[in-house]
Amino acid sequence: MNRLTRQATAAAALALALGLAACNGGSDDDADAPAGTATTANTEGGTRGPVDRTETDTPDPGAGEGTTPDPAGEGTTPDASGDGTTPDVAAEPASEHEEALHLAIDAAEEAVPGTRAVDLDVDDADHTQVFIEVTDGQTTTKVTVRGGVATPGETDSTDADDRAEYEAATVTMQEAITHALAEWPGMIDEIELETDDDTGTLRWDFEIEVDGRDMDVWVDATTGETGLDD
Repeated sequence: MNRLTRQATAAAALALALGLAACNGGSDDDADAPAGTATTANTEGGTRGPVDRTETDTPDPGAGEGTTPDPAGEGTTPDASGDGTTPDVAAEPASEHEEALHLAIDAAEEAVPGTRAVDLDVDDADHTQVFIEVTDGQTTTKVTVRGGVATPGETDSTDADDRAEYEAATVTMQEAITHALAEWPGMIDEIELETDDDTGTLRWDFEIEVDGRDMDVWVDATTGETGLDD
């Protein structure tokens, strides 16, 4: 190759190299942009600076004003009864004393099948012992109950007056106990089914010790109404 030919070839190679460099020069800024950023096209020409995607707002975890919502709605404890009143006494569990009397009556009536209790007397010396009279309208049996064990004893014929009272009573002794203790909570000493001399009302008469005082309580044997004797 002669000298002129070599010079022409070198000039062409140099021109080609400069052209390639010009094409690659416009991407230097984009190549230097940090990871996690983006460029936005400028509507008036050129490019805008990088948009930093790391500067985002974090939502407030609080409830609107940074306060914790009150689970009860008004900051108060909900009323379990629904109306702020104490539940009815009749819906409450029976006292141990009342429950013991119910169990004693059950035992006495089961010991003499077909009968109902008409008289009850708690032993003054031993309150775990109860004397109960049960009748079927024809025969009256005295039953001693202690520790849940009923022992039938003396039996007598039921007289006409007692038979009439037995047949007329629609409120049982156990129901009368519940009515009486709902009004006058205390310790029952005696219960008797009898007709009031003044009013002629058939009722269950109670002797109940309430706060150290003996009270004469009655329960109507047909309506369940309660009251105190003067």
